[in-house]
Amino acid sequence: MAAALRSVVLVAIAVAGGALIALPSCEGLPSKTCFGEHANALTAEGGAAVASCTSCLQEKCCDLVGRCDEQQGCIAAFRTAHKCVLDNGPDDESRCIDPLGGKGQLGRDLYDCMRARCGAGRVPDAPCGISSCNADPSVVLFATPRCDRCISGSCCQEVNECYADRRCKLALECILRDCKDTVGGDMSAFADAGAAAVRAVLDSACAVNPGNVGALVGGRCIVACVEAFAPFDGGTADDRRARCLALGTYACGAEHACGPECAPAPPPPPDGDAGAETGPPDASGD
Repeated sequence: MAAALRSVVLVAIAVAGGALIALPSCEGLPSKTCFGEHANALTAEGGAAVASCTSCLQEKCCDLVGRCDEQQGCIAAFRTAHKCVLDNGPDDESRCIDPLGGKGQLGRDLYDCMRARCGAGRVPDAPCGISSCNADPSVVLFATPRCDRCISGSCCQEVNECYADRRCKLALECILRDCKDTVGGDMSAFADAGAAAVRAVLDSACAVNPGNVGALVGGRCIVACVEAFAPFDGGTADDRRARCLALGTYACGAEHACGPECAPAPPPPPDGDAGAETGPPDASGD
């Protein structure tokens, strides 16, 4: 009887221990009660919070959620920032989260936790719908500051993967150097061709026999840059991978409507005739 009772007690302890281990935690057991749905601004059709984000916040950022929930205005500010990034995309992230303050501020620390632990390299893979990617600081400026924010924000993973491949890096830098006056318009035209055309380009560029990619892309300068470093005809498997990465980055920019952001700024208006008088008008009216 005593042995049986002892066995029951040991099983109970084991079950209780297992339940404790299963509790959500950032660093060991959480010290705060947290409700991930209070912080989650990612909603499905109908307005319900997306469960994957709620679960991730509770499991990975529990203490910060609990502390922010206790601080007046913190959760509301956090949700506003999260929704702003969801609505405007990664390229607008810095502006969206600026009201949360710098690192060390509770709302910002919660956002950074969500970004690192509930984000992903590509937004569709992220439980909370935000990118966790940081663009390689060595990446050159994309045409204009606005273009750079759009592509490095929306296509961060693609850019980093391209820069990890020397052929792709050189092709991309060639495009940004030699095609800077036309890349914005070419990218917009590529996007206007539709998703099926974009997919056809990528399928062809990544194929062993790529076919006439130039006719599909529409930008001769862009194709020339890719051809120079990753030949379409007679290239190797490494060339195929590089051109796949390069045109994948270009297609990503097109799909995220970066074309208008990458167009060169219009020239300033003329100052007028060089010999025109600049004094006050003649009061006589002559």
